[in-house]
Amino acid sequence: MKPPLIPQKILLCVTLLLLSALLATDCRRFIVRRIFISKKLEGINLSGMDFYNTNLENINLARARLVKTNLSFSNLKNSRLVNADLREAELSAADLTGADLRGANLRNTHLRNAVLRKANLVGAYLYDADLSGADVRDALMTAGVAEGSDMTVINQIMDRNGLVQYAHFRNADLAGAAVSGKWKSFIQQQGVRNFDKIIWVK
Repeated sequence: MKPPLIPQKILLCVTLLLLSALLATDCRRFIVRRIFISKKLEGINLSGMDFYNTNLENINLARARLVKTNLSFSNLKNSRLVNADLREAELSAADLTGADLRGANLRNTHLRNAVLRKANLVGAYLYDADLSGADVRDALMTAGVAEGSDMTVINQIMDRNGLVQYAHFRNADLAGAAVSGKWKSFIQQQGVRNFDKIIWVK
């Protein structure tokens, strides 16, 4: 018995879908290639793009717009993301070791199991971010005061001269995150979620 013939319209639709998938892959490769060779990346708009598991070590994306961009599992070691807009970006399991995130907007960003060791978070906004399981050891969180100063000290100095910049963690989820113990009082006073589940390390 002969197998039923596939109608020509269905065959054409399947072919078009496959071609679209191939073109999308080629476009992604082109954009990734452009990122590696371009020298004009500051302020670039890459919102909604997919850079899953991409090597972007040492990249300069200062002031870049990366809203809802997928950077999960990517290598962003020593990257420059100063004042970047990363709202609702996907950075789960990304390696941001030594990254410069000063002033970055990370509201509602997914940073589950991300590595932020020795990252500069001064002035970064992490409101409502998901940092569960993240490694935040040795990250820099304040400027203008001694490391580990609590919010009471910070507020007093701000009242006097307003020169303190600090990481903002209001309502961020830090369940299972590894954080240097010197920041315990500082983070406790910011109203984070799952404070009792933070792993404090020396």
